[in-house]
Amino acid sequence: MKYFNFARYMALVPLIFGLTQCDVIEAIHNPKPKEGPYSFDLILKTSPKAEVTLKSAENLYVDAFYYGHAKPAFIGEADTLHRIYLGREIFKYANSARRVHLYGSPLDAKKLPQTSEGEPQVLVSVDSTGMPGKAVTCHTFTGSIRLARQKPPVLFCELETESYWANEGASH
Repeated sequence: MKYFNFARYMALVPLIFGLTQCDVIEAIHNPKPKEGPYSFDLILKTSPKAEVTLKSAENLYVDAFYYGHAKPAFIGEADTLHRIYLGREIFKYANSARRVHLYGSPLDAKKLPQTSEGEPQVLVSVDSTGMPGKAVTCHTFTGSIRLARQKPPVLFCELETESYWANEGASH
């Protein structure tokens, strides 16, 4: 009959406790933004070469620029493309992510009355880390967050040197 070796299992307690503390520490230093009225998902569709390359890439970087087209009275506060800046967020995702979530948390809704649409627009780009010629880049998405929430936009991704998705056009 085997006896329960209490001492051996007690030696694992600090290891288990330490591993759970990593998650707690990570949550404190990098808290997930709260869900909000401007959160939405993107779906990434990759070419075969991009899929292979992403296995060795470190991360995907998603850059979302939130804006609205300026009403005539607010043109002086807009950029050269007549956009009112509403916020920006940059997220890092694992290279295996094919669906990414944006929170819209930095969006300044107080500026929406300055925009002609009255609702936020977004310009999203997605890129990976990689050597020149081996980096993956995705078509951009430009459009309203309302539409992106209704149906997640599909961004077509390929190596920066290929034209795999040329017939798909921009991802919007």
